[in-house]
Amino acid sequence: MPPTTATEGYWGPPTSTIDWCERNYDVSPYIAEFWNTISNIAIFLPPFIGIFQIYKLNLERRFMVAFIAVAVVGFGSWAFHMTLLYPMQLADEFPMVWSTSVMTYLQFTLHRSPESPIDTRLMALCFLYAFAYSIFYLAFTNPLVHQVTYAVGLYFLLIKSLLFTRKMKCKTCSRIVYSIWILLHVAFFLWNIDNHFCSQLESLRERIPKGLIPGTQLHAIWHIMTGTAAYIHVLYLLHARGHFFKSKVSVAVTRYGFVLRKEHHH
Repeated sequence: MPPTTATEGYWGPPTSTIDWCERNYDVSPYIAEFWNTISNIAIFLPPFIGIFQIYKLNLERRFMVAFIAVAVVGFGSWAFHMTLLYPMQLADEFPMVWSTSVMTYLQFTLHRSPESPIDTRLMALCFLYAFAYSIFYLAFTNPLVHQVTYAVGLYFLLIKSLLFTRKMKCKTCSRIVYSIWILLHVAFFLWNIDNHFCSQLESLRERIPKGLIPGTQLHAIWHIMTGTAAYIHVLYLLHARGHFFKSKVSVAVTRYGFVLRKEHHH
């Protein structure tokens, strides 16, 4: 439920089916939800770093596609929260399901040789899942359609990833996948608090110093955590691929998190 007091800004009154728990146009007349908008930097910036590394190290382009898919989610979400217009809402929500389908295809084809042809049957299934969702969601605009479809696809991917790491006995893969599970579940918990306890959050924001208000923007924190999870999920796929074919890179666990590093084969 959105805050009760809101200002109409540059983009006019919201036409989206959802208005989040951030007072509209409170920071800028050009950005409907300021914190929910700029937090998307955490979704689209890391993939650009990944794309640069893939290009520089001449890695398989399949992973570039994965990073691009994640970045598109970030750009769509930026557009949605900046405007709160229904077309921009779709630009946010559609890529979430489509990018999950891309990740699912990559997960199920980790064992396939780079020289082998595309798995057309699997690609068709992933495409049909996302396409059917898109058509159905255009016809039935209830946000639950999106949320359930996205959750089903995401959990299917996460369970498959977890089963893979256990089968392959890959410690680094396990660390990354468990980190993804923790990030997504904590993020989902905060997302629910933001949805169901908006009036309490609004009351809190009126009582605390302005400098602390960003810490109460839980949907923005959801963006940061899910963006991080999506980025390291691609890193996991890159590392897991190396269990089947000699890889130019691997993922190292450092004090700064998971880092892609170049392998030196002798």
